[in-house]
Amino acid sequence: MKRLFALCALILLGFGSRAQITYHDIVPDSTIGGGPTLTFWVLQPPTSSAQLHIFWSMNNTVFLRIHGSFGFGEMLMTGGFPAKLPAGADISTASVTWAETTGANGSLNESGNGNWRSDAADKYLGFRFKTMTGHWTYGWLKMTVATGGTSFTVKEWGIQTTEGVGIRAGDRPPTSIQPIQLAPQIQLSVFNGRLYPFHLEQGRDYAYRVTDMQGRTISNGNIRADGSLPVSGMASGMYVIQLVSGGYDQRLKFVVPQL
Repeated sequence: MKRLFALCALILLGFGSRAQITYHDIVPDSTIGGGPTLTFWVLQPPTSSAQLHIFWSMNNTVFLRIHGSFGFGEMLMTGGFPAKLPAGADISTASVTWAETTGANGSLNESGNGNWRSDAADKYLGFRFKTMTGHWTYGWLKMTVATGGTSFTVKEWGIQTTEGVGIRAGDRPPTSIQPIQLAPQIQLSVFNGRLYPFHLEQGRDYAYRVTDMQGRTISNGNIRADGSLPVSGMASGMYVIQLVSGGYDQRLKFVVPQL
């Protein structure tokens, strides 16, 4: 398993036609925890500006938050906290309780709160994110929270890409369809007023330019791996960042949420 010790994030992207399920096996498993700083992992569906952030903190607590546009992301809940689901559990509009986790209700194993404090190996989170057309897409994440909250490990995920159609925890495409293997690529996360690009090549300088959707330059400069950019002074909305280094030239969209 891979252990991460610094501030980091991995960007990732419910019953119905199994053929519409997008599935990814995280190889090797990614374990977050044990370092000197607050560390987090990010799931972002391709159809929504909202994100799911899962945090590990230095006092051995694990919690999650929905981050981004209000009302665009919710977790399946039990007893006021994110549910700890067994394989095969229904994740759909028929599930009893859905809620956006923006505060203490996001606890997995935190200060005596949460459903993931024990018997939390190879269980499932259920989530749903709203598309730009206003419809829900449902998915699951398989993970383990270590006893005492010393770390958490993410292992695989699946999402039913058909709008409004549910999924069961652990559902995968038919065996004739190969799981998606995500090649490392630059991904973005906005958190606490800063933009974090991830998977920049170590030791390489990237020139960047941030523009609004009208093409007006907001900021520019240079950035390296593990760097970040301030966005707290920018108006909420969608922006584009262009990253250039040698023959590499990529433009990525990101959203500054309304505070």
